[in-house]
Amino acid sequence: MVLGQVQVAAKSNEIPALRTLLEVFDLVGAVVTADATGTQTTTAAYITGRRGHYVLTVKGNQRGLFRRCKALPWAKLRATSAPDLGHGRRVRRTIKVAAAPALLDFAAVTTSSTAKLWWLTRSPQLPLERSHSSSDRTGYQG
Repeated sequence: MVLGQVQVAAKSNEIPALRTLLEVFDLVGAVVTADATGTQTTTAAYITGRRGHYVLTVKGNQRGLFRRCKALPWAKLRATSAPDLGHGRRVRRTIKVAAAPALLDFAAVTTSSTAKLWWLTRSPQLPLERSHSSSDRTGYQG
């Protein structure tokens, strides 16, 4: 479902366009998700400033945040896992959530998560992808 879209201005990029798009929505209590392009401190501050919440993908474009997410003690945390069938493949999705407000040093962040997607039809079972995200919501608020 597409709720809205805006054209990226000439000689600009998607970063300010995301905030422009969000201007038309009431963000109070809403959870905004965005890919790595949207993972900017200004965007997170904009969302929380309008009393919304966020879950933002963390990748290499935010090197420091990505490094801090990877450094969390993931091996010590319990995971939740479930099989999934979609996009013509059988996979297992695994997620771990860590409370990490001070360590991550990112706008209002309270949790970080790591997710793995494993092939179930390959032997040995190889990871398909791994991702990190940060949120201003606790693991219980999801």
